[in-house]
Amino acid sequence: SIIRRIDIIIRAMLSDSKEARTKEMIYNNLMNRDKDVNRLTILAYRSCRYYIENPTSKDEYSIVDYFKMWSMAEYLEKIGDEAKRFARYLKMSKLPEKKLSEILNIFSELEKTYISTMGAFYNKNKNSLLEQAANRDILMKKLDKFLDQNYKIECTSHIIEKLKNLLNHIHSIIKVTTYN
Repeated sequence: SIIRRIDIIIRAMLSDSKEARTKEMIYNNLMNRDKDVNRLTILAYRSCRYYIENPTSKDEYSIVDYFKMWSMAEYLEKIGDEAKRFARYLKMSKLPEKKLSEILNIFSELEKTYISTMGAFYNKNKNSLLEQAANRDILMKKLDKFLDQNYKIECTSHIIEKLKNLLNHIHSIIKVTTYN
């Protein structure tokens, strides 16, 4: 499905975002992958719109399902955008190695949350989705603490903002898929 294709690209973007600070080629690949995500998102919108406007009796999905897919595509696209922006600000930042390692560890936790969320979505595991939702507050507190301790370092506030946005978009996916 289109959602799965977007997800695969997003996973690669998240993985590569951590390396973009030191490798220009990876940063350029992130920009290209973002364009692919944007194209697939437009395709998802068009497909959902077509099926909403032209329902058939053979259709296995309801209009609500198509709206959920539409929303999923939108949030996935936003996650890709935030991963790209995170990489840009990480590249521009002046974080010392110890602080860089700390923020990358938090980012890895966010990445795991994303992967777990999408796995639970595919498996229709509502309990696992709700567990991921509970992790949101813990990660937000870690991000706030990091910002409080490092706000004077150039680009830190931008990096934290992108990670919070990313986390909120993951949480939005959870909301769209768990609530009817």
